[in-house]
Amino acid sequence: MPAPKDIFAALQGKGKITKVCATNSNSKRTAEQILSKMKISHSKRVGGDSIPDTQEIPTGSLFGNLKRTHKVTVFPNLVKITPIKPTYHETEDVVHQPMFFDLDDTIITRKSGRKFGYAPHDWKWLHEEVPVKLQSLHSSQPIIIISNQATTSALSAESKSLSNIITKIEYIFKDMTEKKLNVERISFYCSTNRKGIMRKPEIGIFTEFKKDYGVEFDIELSCFIGDAAGRATDFSDSDKKFAEGCGLKFLTPEEYYGI
Repeated sequence: MPAPKDIFAALQGKGKITKVCATNSNSKRTAEQILSKMKISHSKRVGGDSIPDTQEIPTGSLFGNLKRTHKVTVFPNLVKITPIKPTYHETEDVVHQPMFFDLDDTIITRKSGRKFGYAPHDWKWLHEEVPVKLQSLHSSQPIIIISNQATTSALSAESKSLSNIITKIEYIFKDMTEKKLNVERISFYCSTNRKGIMRKPEIGIFTEFKKDYGVEFDIELSCFIGDAAGRATDFSDSDKKFAEGCGLKFLTPEEYYGI
């Protein structure tokens, strides 16, 4: 008899289980125990997938270090780290034009040299010119970092991948502060492993930022800097398409930093 495709069916008796595994001399994992545990795991996955994108994920007291300067807001499809008291609203008679940046391979890269960062500390500045260029912007000019983070799951505040990306941003902000950069004009928005309107080249994150920003600005005077420009060596053209969709001028890191 061919093996059933559904492991649950097998454990329920629609297929054969020929061996019970003993974990030690005093306990055995029966087929019923295995089935029960797998059903719970399956239920959690299904329940997680059913959480709507608009439902905020409670973070409680987690990410406390960032909360001294920034608010952390988590949705299944979006993570926002925004200033509690943004300094770009301090001068009401001046409209500071936001500058938009991708994160990976635009502001930072992997210290390990790997294709993907493996831990919060696995980062370094893309180039020594990056913090210099950021310092050259007006001290109250908003810097908005917009990133796709396809390996980040945000269905729970206890998600390891969620903790990793938020901790990485914390490390980056700490280094910026040491370099005398005003982090209270910097916001971070990232899409998660959920596909949809928040993932570049879709412009959902830009719409979300404008709602949070609450101040009219001239889009033609702002620009988006990103490495996914559709060049022969690029993995994608998502940054370029995103900028076009938002009506923003687009520059590559090489063009913006002069490297």
